[in-house]
Amino acid sequence: MSGYRKRFRLWVEKDDRVIFGDGRARLLILIGETGSLRKAAEEMGMSYRHAWGIVKEMNAAAGKPLVTSERGGASGGRTVLTPLATSLLSEYEKTRREMERTLRYGRNDMAADAIIPVGDSIVLIKRKNPPFAGMYALPGGFLEQDETLEECVIREAREETGLDCEIDRLLGVFSALDRDPRGRTVSAVYILRPLSDTSAIEAGDDAADVKITPLSEVGSVELAFDHAEIISRYLELR
Repeated sequence: MSGYRKRFRLWVEKDDRVIFGDGRARLLILIGETGSLRKAAEEMGMSYRHAWGIVKEMNAAAGKPLVTSERGGASGGRTVLTPLATSLLSEYEKTRREMERTLRYGRNDMAADAIIPVGDSIVLIKRKNPPFAGMYALPGGFLEQDETLEECVIREAREETGLDCEIDRLLGVFSALDRDPRGRTVSAVYILRPLSDTSAIEAGDDAADVKITPLSEVGSVELAFDHAEIISRYLELR
């Protein structure tokens, strides 16, 4: 396939109205950097009138202003992005990076899972969503762009069980090619120490239920992914 490239188009829309794609996102970024619609327009090689027309179209499509003007000061004021515009741009750029990575390397996700011991038991969550909906699993999830694996496992534990935890140690990294039917996923599994009262665990995020399961009974629970293997590794090293 020499000479061929895979490309994609990405845009943000609301109620089937396009707010911005690559070109308009660039205009917003330049407005944020320069504080001036006129300077942003000049850098993009368009007239101020044309740029202002685009801004009005984006504001209308979003249903709320993305760009506003601030008056005052020696310079006579500046043009700024609203919090909504900043948030939409952040998600847009995050999605763009993820899609570019997928096109270049194929899907290759990082995740973090947690073993949370409570005496001779561990915390398990029941999955709310596919794959393996209705089956039990260790708390955990995918790594976000702006966090470390250590931050990810603490966040996922809190979101899915309601428990504040700290890391005890890394159990290991699990990378079997077929461990996740959604695509290649490598997971770092950490053993955590709960800092909050474990009697107050509560299912949250994409967990349908959460329970403290005696280790002696884990073998009779149907577990998602390769979590039975992970728990076996934990029992060997315990």
